[in-house]
Amino acid sequence: MRNLLSLLVVLPCVAWAQRRLPFEFDAGLPQNPTLTAQKVTALNGAMPSWVRLPSTFESLEAGPQGATTPTVTLWFAPEMKAQFLRTLDAGTAPMTWPAPVFCSTSATFVVPATSFLAAGASTTCQQYEATIRQSLNATNLATCLELEEPERFVSASTIPSGLSQSQLNSYVDAHTNTLEQQLGLAGAGLARVPVPEGMLPGDWVPTMRRVLWKVRPSQSARVTTARTAFQSVISRLTSDASCFDATRGPALRLEVTQLSTELDAIDAHVTQTIAAGTARALVQQQCLGARSRTRPVLPYPSLTDEEREFVAFWLGGVYWRLRGGGLIVLGMTQNARTFYARRPFREIARIANGTTVGERAADSIYCNLFDGWGSWMDMGTYMNPSAPAEDNQDAYYDLVQMTDRGRQQAAGFPTSSLGACLLASPGNTKSPEEHLRDANYDTLALYGGGLDMGPCYLYSLNPLGSFSWYTAAQATAPYSSFLEGFTTMGEFCTGASLGLGLTRSLLNGTPTNQAPVSFCSGKQCGVDQCGTSCGTCAVGSCNASGQCVSTPDGGAGGGSAGGGAAGGFAGGFAGGSAAAGGSAVAGGTAVAGGSAAAGGSAAAGGSAVAGGSAVAGGSAVAGGSAVAGGSAVAGGSAVAGGSAVAGGSAVAGGTAVAGGTAVAGGSADSMEPPTGCGCTASSPLPLLLALGALVMRRRSSAREPQATS
Repeated sequence: MRNLLSLLVVLPCVAWAQRRLPFEFDAGLPQNPTLTAQKVTALNGAMPSWVRLPSTFESLEAGPQGATTPTVTLWFAPEMKAQFLRTLDAGTAPMTWPAPVFCSTSATFVVPATSFLAAGASTTCQQYEATIRQSLNATNLATCLELEEPERFVSASTIPSGLSQSQLNSYVDAHTNTLEQQLGLAGAGLARVPVPEGMLPGDWVPTMRRVLWKVRPSQSARVTTARTAFQSVISRLTSDASCFDATRGPALRLEVTQLSTELDAIDAHVTQTIAAGTARALVQQQCLGARSRTRPVLPYPSLTDEEREFVAFWLGGVYWRLRGGGLIVLGMTQNARTFYARRPFREIARIANGTTVGERAADSIYCNLFDGWGSWMDMGTYMNPSAPAEDNQDAYYDLVQMTDRGRQQAAGFPTSSLGACLLASPGNTKSPEEHLRDANYDTLALYGGGLDMGPCYLYSLNPLGSFSWYTAAQATAPYSSFLEGFTTMGEFCTGASLGLGLTRSLLNGTPTNQAPVSFCSGKQCGVDQCGTSCGTCAVGSCNASGQCVSTPDGGAGGGSAGGGAAGGFAGGFAGGSAAAGGSAVAGGTAVAGGSAAAGGSAAAGGSAVAGGSAVAGGSAVAGGSAVAGGSAVAGGSAVAGGSAVAGGSAVAGGTAVAGGTAVAGGSADSMEPPTGCGCTASSPLPLLLALGALVMRRRSSAREPQATS
């Protein structure tokens, strides 16, 4: 009864609280409660009072190895949560790669093997046929498909077989200096084993293609060459028709005409996509200014914020796993740190910032690799009585320590290895977070990405411990396994979370000290181009023009979602996760029209929603309400700086305070937990979740101000 009363005291405060730590568990669960509580206290003490998790973070349930019901609540960026759930639900069949849409004829066309000349054709006609065959060469014929499917470029980066270890290191060194090279090297290796169906977001392929169209060199010269060649073939087959067989000549002309038409169509599509991206990026820059913030001019001007975050998530995750010994094993630790961590994170920082501020922060992430984490990454699975005490602790202790190690990765600096760091980055003596904070950036997103190092490994252990893809048995030399064993998924999650956190902090820019600007002039309701609420209608509904009307016309009113899986663990570890590619994301987050949010994150600066479809980049509104008919926020409330709105409160699906320290109303609360642990009182977890849900529902109409992150 005492525990129930303590919950009733804690839970009413949840709606106004934001968490400091990304985990929560009962104080009595660790094998050494006192020592674990001391580590939680130390972790809290090492974090500045203003640190809190980004308000967009969402919860998942996990537990130690062998647990069949969840004992720990973890918090992740929405993208990482969604990726974990997709991975948990992934099938065993290989993913079906999308078939060509624009270039279907190009995908099947082959030049006739036999002559298409008329019988008794002259020498001149024979020369015409030779010229036609030359014009229809492999390069020209591949242009359409390689434009529609730009990922084909990675095949050129396939590592040759038979390289010595030294030659392999030299090859990787030469193929990781630019973003395009990094995408090519990793892509060539990963493409060798099909991804399981459902593991990737439904919009992963089109997003990846948009990114490649925008970051790779223009293909316009190649398109022009192929188009000219096709037109010359069509002209020759038309003007000198008598040279060619009466059946085969016209048939070839029709096919080449189709090739030319397809090439024009995909070229126009790519051009339009780049133009739309440039326009969208300009709006996002304007919206950032409207929030009284600014940022430098960024490279690749047609990349949207969501696409920059996409690159950060996947490039960061993949290469952090390579650094840990996946896919391409170098056998040289320092080279792995340089080629697989420093260089990719410098590229991540470059496309999100473009200045030395981001570059130095990336260098400091690299520098922090010199301090290891081998004592805690096992999450309590290595229990050897003869091992040192630090290597012989349970999952709860390791979770806390690994979370602290992630804090150090984002906000610490390795004085023990300063020499090695200064050799690579002269004069660099600041943490990644300090580089950004000294330049006046909001660093909460970076902090949150670092803190998730502990949760990354625990969730990867249980419930995800049985997952594997690209195993040693599937890999062929010179490539090695990629995701085999729970620590490998923990590595991917760590790199993805750090990359995303760094990018979001940089994209959010710095304050201008100017007054905020609204684009709601002339609107009574709905949202402006930045996703900011322009008001709600007391009577009637909001139309597409932002006017309140008495008759609904399918405009920007908030609607209810097509459902969602709560908690991520309904019915145990294996069940209850949201179905990939079609339902609301677990944990109460809903998406427009019931379709899966791409990437799952709130859009920085606010994304407009058209016709009830999911926001590009995966903007979501928590609390069970959907984005409908162009309204960016359920119930008409604004999304401030891209934060998700959770039933009107600051935390989506909020639960009891982690570590006893919450940020109430956006400020830090330095209270210590009554039990000395970073967890709830020792009441049953289902009761806690049920009470939390009840409180959230009762308070859903009371909207509190939210801190941006």
